Amino acid sequence: MAYPGLGPSEYSTGKTTRRNGITREGNGCVRHKLIDGAWTWHYQARPEARELYFLRAKSPVVQDIAWKAQSQLTALYRALRRNGKKTSS
Repeated sequence: MAYPGLGPSEYSTGKTTRRNGITREGNGCVRHKLIDGAWTWHYQARPEARELYFLRAKSPVVQDIAWKAQSQLTALYRALRRNGKKTSS
């Protein structure tokens, strides 16, 4: 997690310890794509125009695997929310 800069920030002196958010010291592009990808799963599972463009070039087997993975991740997110898990939004 250090490469994208997602490690926790900490300031400590003696007995005092303050923990802050992520450090943001790594690769900003990688961090942006990772966080953006993580947040996409809280939306309804649906193929978007850009995804469809790339998926049409793939075989039907790959298309089915991609759709199944997207559906499962969305269902997992909704199940966690239904069971009381909190999100930062």
